[in-house]
Amino acid sequence: MEACRAIDVNWLHREGCLFAGWTGGWQWTRDGEKVASINLRTSADRLYLTYLVRIGGGDSEDLAETVRIGFSSGRFQFHAVP
Repeated sequence: MEACRAIDVNWLHREGCLFAGWTGGWQWTRDGEKVASINLRTSADRLYLTYLVRIGGGDSEDLAETVRIGFSSGRFQFHAVP
């Protein structure tokens, strides 16, 4: 079964992370142990994600994704970047 992780963009905003040039990371834990992590970098309206993934016990692969950050209905939201 494929695992799906979530990032709370509103938490990032509350913590002051959504300004151009910010870099940092996010990690997920289970029972106090790190199970996944991701590196984050922001520009004026984008969040750049870089992470390592291993599917089915195979070799690890570096991935990079970019999402647009928008503000709607009083909350920040991610939007796919084509």
